[in-house]
Amino acid sequence: MRIVSLSAGATEIVHALGLGEYLVGRSHQCDYPSQVESLAICTDPRDITGVARTDIDEWVRDVVRETGSLHALRGDLIGSLHPTHVITQAQPGEEAIARDSIEQAVSDTIDSHPKVVVIEPRSLGGIETAIRRVAAACGLERQGRELVESLRVRLGEIAPAAWASGIKPTVACIEWQQPLVAAGYWIPELVEMAGATNLFSKAGEPSVLVTLDELAEADPEVILMMTHEGDMCQVRSQMRLVEEDPRWTSLRAVQTDRVVLVYGNQHFSRPSPRIVDTLWILCEILHPEVFQPTLAGIAWERYSPDTQAC
Repeated sequence: MRIVSLSAGATEIVHALGLGEYLVGRSHQCDYPSQVESLAICTDPRDITGVARTDIDEWVRDVVRETGSLHALRGDLIGSLHPTHVITQAQPGEEAIARDSIEQAVSDTIDSHPKVVVIEPRSLGGIETAIRRVAAACGLERQGRELVESLRVRLGEIAPAAWASGIKPTVACIEWQQPLVAAGYWIPELVEMAGATNLFSKAGEPSVLVTLDELAEADPEVILMMTHEGDMCQVRSQMRLVEEDPRWTSLRAVQTDRVVLVYGNQHFSRPSPRIVDTLWILCEILHPEVFQPTLAGIAWERYSPDTQAC
C-alpha cells in the first residue's frame, strides 16, 4: 500500500489508523505528526496576489468549483510516487469534482489507477464518517470503528465536567478578521459540548459573514479569534484589522479580557482525531474553574493589545 494524502486532516486520520508507514506523499499543509514533513510535497498553494481580503471567500469557492481543489496538484510527482490510494478533502457538495480533478491529474502519469478517497466532513458525525471511509478504503474497517468509538468515549469524558459547572457563556468563534467570519461546521458542536452557547454559525453548516455591528449587538461574553493559515504569530498580526475600531473596543469580551487567540490551523480547522484536543482547549478557556490550563501558551493565549506580533 502506498498512500498520498492531500489534506492535513486526512493525513492525521491515516496516522491515527496506524498507517503512517505507508504514506509516500502529502500536501504542503500536512505537518502533523512531525515525521510527515520528510514526505514528498504534492500540492502548491495557489497564488492569491491581487485578491482583496474581502474577496477571498468568494475566490476560494470559485477556485474549488472550477478545479476541485483549493491547492494546485503536482500531477507528475503524484504519478511518480505510484500510489495505490490518494486521499483528499472536498468542499461540501464538491466531492465528485474533487475526485475527477485528482483522477485527471494523475491519469497521464500513472498506470496503476489509484483508489481516490474523498472525505467531506461538515460535522462531528462527518468526521467519524471520514475516519470510517479512509479505514474501509484501506481494508481496516474494524480499526476504523474502534477509532471512532475511542473518540466518542474521550469526548464523552470531557463534556460532562464542562456542563456541570452551570456556567454557559455566549461565544463568538471568528476564523477570519476582514471580513469577519464566524466558524461553522463542527466548531458550533464543540462549543456546545464545552458548555457554552455558540453565536452566529450553526452546526454542520458553512461559516458565515458577520459585521462588527452584528458582533457588537450580540456582545458575546467570550470571543475566540483564530486563523486557518499560519501560526499564532499570524493570529496576533491579524488583530490589527479590528482592534482600533471603537465598536471592537466597546465589546464586553474586550473590556473583560475574555478575547482569546487560538491556534486555529492546528486545532480547529482539521477534521481529525485531534478534535478531542479542540474540545479540551475550549473547556480550558471557557471553564478555568474546572480545567487546568495545560495548553495555554501552546494552543491558545489571552489577547492583549500590548502583545507584540511576531
